[in-house]
Amino acid sequence: MIFHVWSDGDPSVGIPGNNAEVNIASVEDLDPVDRKEYIDTIKKCPSTAFSQIWDESVHIASDEDVQDD
Repeated sequence: MIFHVWSDGDPSVGIPGNNAEVNIASVEDLDPVDRKEYIDTIKKCPSTAFSQIWDESVHIASDEDVQDD
């Protein structure tokens, strides 16, 4: 499963946002009950890491979240 991580940047001063994709293949093998909890937990890790790396708040969505929109 791919997780999309992005930040908004600051368009008012011309600073673009950042983006990254994190592939965590082990999610595919989990049963549906454990899978939802695991995905919610996984989202916290890249979100925290990229927020610290980019020094700004970030958004995160799984490829399934993106497909649902």
